Amino acid sequence: MKKEEKSFQEIRMEMINYTIHQMESDQKDLCELGLETAVDILKGQLKFIESHKAFRPDQKEVVNLIHMTFHREKMLVDQLIRNGNVSRSVGTLYKLLAKKSHNFGIQSSWLTIRILYRKRRLKHMDEKYQEKRGRIMAEYYEIQEFVSHKVIAFLLQICTIENKKEVHMLIRYYMDKLKKKEMFFEQNPSQAMVKQQLARAFEIETVFIEDALESGMISARMAQELREQISYDELIYLN
Repeated sequence: MKKEEKSFQEIRMEMINYTIHQMESDQKDLCELGLETAVDILKGQLKFIESHKAFRPDQKEVVNLIHMTFHREKMLVDQLIRNGNVSRSVGTLYKLLAKKSHNFGIQSSWLTIRILYRKRRLKHMDEKYQEKRGRIMAEYYEIQEFVSHKVIAFLLQICTIENKKEVHMLIRYYMDKLKKKEMFFEQNPSQAMVKQQLARAFEIETVFIEDALESGMISARMAQELREQISYDELIYLN
């Protein structure tokens, strides 16, 4: 008789517990920059799953909304550039990073290279031209604030009874963007280290899924659902 597969939340909890154990075991010093905070975030996920029936968004609806908001962002930035409200260089940078965020962290190699190249270039510019750095930061924030408010208004307009949970999830994402004080290219060691540790956690989770699938512990469908959950977490925590 075939053994009944565990539920999504049961497998997810096992995956997170495994990841926490691996991260703590691999590091001799839990006080390493970013590690303790990253582990706390994972433990917070466990507590939420244990105390609630965790909201599982309709993945197709989320992807559809993400495509819609990305095109909306691109259109708004292009409008700012055409009207002369922002420079083409910073507007292009914003669109590149928006594309990175909306790809759920799954990027093609050429885009990754372009982002890293531009980041290094901006870092070099920061070291040589402090005044330019301030102007770039101010302009980036101006674009981010303008676009986020417009996209939130757009999401509220298309919100229905059927998609309200997914829409509110995206609205929370843009509200969080409005609260962020650090730019992508601004050096913030503690924040950067937390993101690095979380990225490592998501890699461990991905390996867990592949091993569980190969051993027959989970089905291909369950594996895909878990991968989609990791993609969602990457969107929330790494951008």
